[in-house]
Amino acid sequence: MFTPVAGVIEEVLNIFATALDWDGEHKLLHARRTALLSALLAEEICPDMTEELLRAGLLHDIGAIGLTDHIIHLFGERNNPRVFAHPWRGGVMLSLMELTKEAEIVRYHHEAFDGTGYPLGLKGDEIPLGSRIVGLADYVDICLYQNPEITKARLEDQFRDNPQFDPKLVDALFPLLTPDIWGILHDSEAITEELRRFWLKERGLKDKADELDQLDLVVEVLAQIIDCRHTYTAGHSYRVSFYSVGVGEALNLNQEELRKLRQASLLHDIGKLAVPKKLLDKPGKLTAFEWRIVKQHPVLSRELLAMAPFFADIAPIAGAHHERLDGSGYPDGLKGEEIPYLARIISITDAFDALTSNRPYTKNLTVEAAIKVLQKSEGHFDKEILIASVPVLASLGNEIWRYDTA
Repeated sequence: MFTPVAGVIEEVLNIFATALDWDGEHKLLHARRTALLSALLAEEICPDMTEELLRAGLLHDIGAIGLTDHIIHLFGERNNPRVFAHPWRGGVMLSLMELTKEAEIVRYHHEAFDGTGYPLGLKGDEIPLGSRIVGLADYVDICLYQNPEITKARLEDQFRDNPQFDPKLVDALFPLLTPDIWGILHDSEAITEELRRFWLKERGLKDKADELDQLDLVVEVLAQIIDCRHTYTAGHSYRVSFYSVGVGEALNLNQEELRKLRQASLLHDIGKLAVPKKLLDKPGKLTAFEWRIVKQHPVLSRELLAMAPFFADIAPIAGAHHERLDGSGYPDGLKGEEIPYLARIISITDAFDALTSNRPYTKNLTVEAAIKVLQKSEGHFDKEILIASVPVLASLGNEIWRYDTA
């Protein structure tokens, strides 16, 4: 049974930020370092803003999703329309999650104190305090990324008398970078633990039932954002969730099982955030090496979701959505009962949505044709679940098809 814990929303945002910071085979620390530096500054000069600054720091670059390279490689390329628009786009995304304070911070985090920033060219106190803090933290981390061996003294020299940053914030930040904090900034696990200390302190060790409604909303929006990264999968996670819950109800699953099924199906492809976009959008056939990379996305989904204690029960479900009953699936070649029951449902609904959606390598099938393909895939799917799925997919699939083609 799911028990709410302190920092529910923060844990989810940390998972998402970690996924966004996967740069090919490398795990960057950009979002988490920006969040930690922002929280440290907030605790010092505006303690009542610590929570929203921590969240805004984690997702300050969410608007850059869909770029072919990680945004850190495109720093300074404001002539790129998508780079120029990413602060504003990120603000819109956070507004959809009802994170309104965080949305304002993210919207203006690339404005500069001297008016040379973007997208609006605001200056001085025209820029919200939270945006000035995240903007400073963001640039400090970019410097750390570009020169991992830089000393604190040399880093500080780069910011002294730099007109782009609020001098009061610069004065406040660097004394906070103690040797302990400096070490934490270079240690992935230590950063997450320090961030967790902040949100536990801010929210208290108490029941978080008041956050559950917002958690559902955040998960839904994040699922939409996951799908936005890949040109051909808009709406995929929502549809898979829609179909999966319908099948689960037909199988008389209880409310707790339906909750797990819904969350696992919404987030089953979160691992694709760590797969290079050029592979996901490649119009031709993938090479053997490229296919091996793409096939790792269920593993990444499992690892990312396992980071949060309250997602521990759905992590193995999401990680097994490409397994097949006869052992021919991936990533682990599981067979029969080795595959979690709820994952066997998602394997069917995920395959159905893939068959009925346009992809770079194939045209979509009609609902009826897709169901026939599933029925002929003997040995791939749980027979009992497939029998229960057919009328559900026929009904809901045609409903979605009519909506999409209206």
